[in-house]
Amino acid sequence: MRKKHVTRDVGIELTRVFACLVVIGVHTSLTDIVGGVYDPSRGLINCFLADGVAVFWLITGCFLFRNSSYKNTLVRTAKSIALPIAIYSIACLFFSGFIINGGPLIQSTYHSVEQYFQGFKDAIMLKQTVPLTGHLWYCYTYILVMIAFPVLSAFVQWLQEDDKRELWFCIISFVFLIVNDLTKNQTFAFSHHGLNAAVPAAIEMIWGSILYRKKEYLLKHKFLWIAAAMGFVVLNVIRMVIVWKTMTKAILYWYSSIGLLCGLCVIVFFAFVGKGLANKKVISKMVLWLAKQTFIIYLVHIPVISVLKRFNIPTIFLERLSLYTGRTLREILYTVGMILVVFLVSLVVSATINFITQLIHKVLAFKTLDTVK
Repeated sequence: MRKKHVTRDVGIELTRVFACLVVIGVHTSLTDIVGGVYDPSRGLINCFLADGVAVFWLITGCFLFRNSSYKNTLVRTAKSIALPIAIYSIACLFFSGFIINGGPLIQSTYHSVEQYFQGFKDAIMLKQTVPLTGHLWYCYTYILVMIAFPVLSAFVQWLQEDDKRELWFCIISFVFLIVNDLTKNQTFAFSHHGLNAAVPAAIEMIWGSILYRKKEYLLKHKFLWIAAAMGFVVLNVIRMVIVWKTMTKAILYWYSSIGLLCGLCVIVFFAFVGKGLANKKVISKMVLWLAKQTFIIYLVHIPVISVLKRFNIPTIFLERLSLYTGRTLREILYTVGMILVVFLVSLVVSATINFITQLIHKVLAFKTLDTVK
């Protein structure tokens, strides 16, 4: 049986690149607490950067449930997610000391048997205790959701049989998120670990599946992209005010009701951008190539940030900006500049890793062919 070829959606892939940039922004942005007081301008910037993970879950749902094979899902997850994070985690175990502190490489690679055992035990418990691996919670959550794929797939198929079912799912799940927000995440205690992360992730994936099925209908409303852009801005202003007045950051996370709405706005906006790029082959190819790099960029951007901090680059950059710009403009330029620097350096690392991987595959394929002959 031939594999069904799925054409990549430029709008979705552009959204993936945007989400990657936003996630980097979360890890490079300035703290919104200055002198013990909440800073609204920094807070607003951080709100704009809050929903990269929500967008990733939504775009995963756009295509995930088109696959009906549980075996293929598990194999793909093992090859494209589990194996890379295992390699990355081992590399961090050996080289994190050198990357973070610039200490002796030999000293960084030395670990006791107890440390290896503890690292393995923590991995089984889905804990990221190895330095530079805290962001891997997303990958562990993805794996958990893929393990539950048959249940989710059956539920999505049941929803698709009746538009009213989809509508009721959206209403009920959104109300649950609102209730959780009103209780400052005390109702469901969503987090970045285990089932507390997998449940809201699955909800957002299902939302993504429903949204993508309505794509052609949405694209008929030619001014909807303006509403999506305005909605994204207004929602984040509201979120900033909520954080400012209540001093609770539960609403700032991807599993909040506003996080879901902002993610939906982003996908709708870039769906229209993707439609406009449909006939621009060069730009489309560039977007698709960048999107293919985003997973490795996601993996390595934390070590890249660590190296930049070791050489004091962020502080120097901020000090230079302060000589020529006012406070708000300086913070915006710093945030954008750091995102681009980390993204570009990580992109070079990703492209290099992909090149080496492809070269190894070609060499192995050539040797296999030569052996057969």
